[in-house]
Amino acid sequence: MSSEKSVLDLKKGEWAFIKSLDELDLTCRLMTMGVLPKAKVQMVRKSPFGGAIYLKINESGVAVRNEEAEHIIIEQ
Repeated sequence: MSSEKSVLDLKKGEWAFIKSLDELDLTCRLMTMGVLPKAKVQMVRKSPFGGAIYLKINESGVAVRNEEAEHIIIEQ
C-alpha cells in the first residue's frame, strides 16, 4: 500500500504541490491542462455525487474526473 497522497486527499481550501503523475496514459492529457509537477494545486470543490473535482492550479481552474485525480500525486 502506497503512503503517497493524491489531490483527492485534499480538503476544500487546502493546497499542496504536485509531486508527480503516476499514470502514463493520462500524463499527456493532464499536462496539457496545466497539471505539471511542482505546480501549486488547491482543492476548490468536489462534485456532490463524486464524479469530478475542481482544482485551482497556479491561478487557473481545472476540472478533472476522480479517476484522473487519484493519479495526481502531491506533497505538502
